[in-house]
Amino acid sequence: MLENKIEQTGFKEQPTNLEIERKFLIKALPVDLDKYPKEEIAQGYLAISEDGNEIRLRKTNDQHFLTIKSQGADIRKNIEITPEQFKALWPQIINNGINKTRYLIPYQSKTIYLDFYKEGLEGLITAEVKFSNEEEMKNFELPDWFSEEISYNPNYKNRNLSAKGLPQEYQEYLNKFSSTSKEPMKENLGIPEYELAPGINKLVNSIREKLINQKPVIVEIAGGSASGKTTLVASRVKEIFKGRSLIISMDDYYRGQKFMEDEVRQGHILNWDQPEALNLELLKTHLQALQQNKKIEKPVYNFKTAEAETTEIIEPKSVIILEGLFALDDTLKDQGDVKVFVDIGPHGRFLRRLLRDIERTGQAPKDILKYFAQIVEPMHEKYIESTKQNADFIIKNEYEPTVEAERSGLHEIQLKFKTAIDEQVLRKLGAEKLSVSIQVDNYYNPSDRNLIETGEILRIREEGGKKY
Repeated sequence: MLENKIEQTGFKEQPTNLEIERKFLIKALPVDLDKYPKEEIAQGYLAISEDGNEIRLRKTNDQHFLTIKSQGADIRKNIEITPEQFKALWPQIINNGINKTRYLIPYQSKTIYLDFYKEGLEGLITAEVKFSNEEEMKNFELPDWFSEEISYNPNYKNRNLSAKGLPQEYQEYLNKFSSTSKEPMKENLGIPEYELAPGINKLVNSIREKLINQKPVIVEIAGGSASGKTTLVASRVKEIFKGRSLIISMDDYYRGQKFMEDEVRQGHILNWDQPEALNLELLKTHLQALQQNKKIEKPVYNFKTAEAETTEIIEPKSVIILEGLFALDDTLKDQGDVKVFVDIGPHGRFLRRLLRDIERTGQAPKDILKYFAQIVEPMHEKYIESTKQNADFIIKNEYEPTVEAERSGLHEIQLKFKTAIDEQVLRKLGAEKLSVSIQVDNYYNPSDRNLIETGEILRIREEGGKKY
């Protein structure tokens, strides 16, 4: 029996309470994921009996355990072992080892264990919650980013993932999140769209498929300003493939302030949001070299001086991630093996940029709005939106007002009461009239959403000859 096998080891046993586990696929990533603690987990199986019992070997950060687990996870015994014992036992595991990054997310009175699988299972993301009893489980309200429950699907059990790999049905699950947008341009393009989490899964799976027959694989990730192409998509791919990957930022290929000034003297007025401001030909040459497993000498752009003052040697890796506004420009598109456009509407682009630049640059909101309206948005429509047609698929990362406004800390709460107040009563209470103001409020809808439905307000207030 497995229990006898464990007892003969002489390892110290740690009792574990009975627990109920529920496991889910997800349809979106929680906001500010990187602020939560995380664990690096490696686990494998030394034995699995016909009745479903198992002996599991697990490393969680610097802790090492042998675990005996009964069918259905109703009974579990944890035995702490030394790193040396773990190292000696690891070659004895059956099937493949499982490696994953686990985020610990507090929610209600519980902890959500969000697992990003790696090394053969890249792209699979699951969420797990543990309960002490059924009443606790029944009272738990699922977060809105949870999707299909897989608690009772044997294909998603870790021991089966170890033996059989990703379930075939998982790709079918991802395909359910593919949608055709109602915008005419996208309909004509016929490019599949995915929400953020399924889209990242699709991206990772596409990279993994390419890696079977070729190395390196060049991944081009484009999108408008503040779309999340860098912080949410490119960085997540880098985290999954780790040392086998590298990120190249297109920002390093800006030609610099001196070039822009020389262009002005020649009568060419450029801005930083058009492709001519970057040396795309040099970038293309560098991508071609990396594809041939050759190292490159990449410029390093300094935003403070607005010049590329130094260079660095970049060695080729299995996965090369190019991210930037113009990553899908016609000059570069043929170098990409996997091509993705991260999409967000103009309303979301502006609000994210506004919240970002207020904190990052200290600019006044009116100056940010002016630059966005006069430069950023026209350049997006002219040079970036059109490159969407070069994408293999689109990842939608739309602005969520209820989440992102709270995260920014730049919001207010107002309490209003409908009532008639007698000024004489106020004076008796010691109130003194300071001024009288007349306000005219004008309300607007952006072109890409109905603010009544999203609970937002876009208002311009006229007061005292000024607009706010």
